[in-house]
Amino acid sequence: MSDKVYDTLKIIALIVLPAITTFVGTTLTALNFEYTEVVVVIMTAFDTMVGTIIKKISSDYYKNNVSTETINNIKESE
Repeated sequence: MSDKVYDTLKIIALIVLPAITTFVGTTLTALNFEYTEVVVVIMTAFDTMVGTIIKKISSDYYKNNVSTETINNIKESE
């Protein structure tokens, strides 16, 4: 995954989805929508899932790059 894609997904997970969830929850409450809580719980769960996936991808990427750097450093020092 490129840095640009990662940064975009991170902004979506950390800023955009929570803002949309808050807006939807507030709007549906104001309209006395019967299933507001269900909608907000589902949207929050989706945001949590996206954030978790992004974190996992980031951790794997970092781990692989550190491993590659370590191997390259060992080879250079030989």
